[in-house]
Amino acid sequence: MGQKKNHIGLKVLIGALVFIIPVAVVFFILTQNQYDDLSHGNITALTLRFEGAEEKRTEEKADVDFFVSAMQSGESIKETAAPLEEYRLIRLSFHKINHDVEYRLYLSDSVNDCVYATPDGALHLIPKATAAELLAHPLLGRFAYSYASVPLLQMKKADGTLFDPAATEGEWSYLAGDGTKKQNTVKEASDAVATLPKGEALVLEPSLKPEYCTVLLTAEDGRILYDGTLERMELLDLSVDQFLTLSVTCDWYEDSHEDYYGSLHYTFRVFYDVPTLCKTVSNEVAPGESVVVEVFHSSAESIAVTATLPTGGVTTEKKGDGWLVTIPVLETAPAGEYTITLLGSDVDESLTVSVLK
Repeated sequence: MGQKKNHIGLKVLIGALVFIIPVAVVFFILTQNQYDDLSHGNITALTLRFEGAEEKRTEEKADVDFFVSAMQSGESIKETAAPLEEYRLIRLSFHKINHDVEYRLYLSDSVNDCVYATPDGALHLIPKATAAELLAHPLLGRFAYSYASVPLLQMKKADGTLFDPAATEGEWSYLAGDGTKKQNTVKEASDAVATLPKGEALVLEPSLKPEYCTVLLTAEDGRILYDGTLERMELLDLSVDQFLTLSVTCDWYEDSHEDYYGSLHYTFRVFYDVPTLCKTVSNEVAPGESVVVEVFHSSAESIAVTATLPTGGVTTEKKGDGWLVTIPVLETAPAGEYTITLLGSDVDESLTVSVLK
């Protein structure tokens, strides 16, 4: 009899577990999906609502995961760089099983200034790399970029460094979101200076590719070094450091685009940098003689010279686009090898000299 009761009790226990466990799992899942936190629960779809009542819905996991990641990537900020009404607002609805989570995405044309707001209204600045992916995402399409911002043209070095123009002038027209045409007269200036090392090609990077572009490059003395298209320009081979002026004219034709057109003139102040060269007139001297070092192609305002050899002092003299360094060697200097170090804004060189017996 006892065994029968135990058997019945076991059945009751198993039946209870069979019923309770699924209920507990369902309750847990529903509870997790009640959170606004995107890291909890199961997000099944995403709806994007744009200004003008247009909306798009996606259940593609890759797209949903991307926007979830983007809405968790930002750094908390107290306020935006511009008033919120100047941004393009996109409302994001993340659909969970029994709950929707609403985010607001505020886009600008700059990858440095895209923002989102969490359901509780907290603002977050989106990292530059993530913002670039957002603005290029096919779900956003034409809502990602407007053409209100004047196209930027930058000069690019081989290491990826970008330089802004010293001046931008011209006319820029674009179609606003309400369908009206806006016309701007552009006149901007800065103290920007670009650097072009000798041996590097001159590379320009536009934020919006123009239909036509010409360049004019002039030397410090006003000589025209090149006039034509950038594609046909050969490497510069100048012998001394100098400042150049690069003038670039870009045209976006009115009959080629519905949303924008214009003509802009960009002026770059360019420092052409010939590699600095340091060499000794002779790397062997006798006690009582002087070590003479010539520095070529240096634009440094001053240079510091240190030497391990016994000397009565160091003389530096500006000579053309370089320096002449004289280091007298004491009569009592022991024979051996010594090091001379030269430091300046564009000089960092160590030379070895020998003092003879």
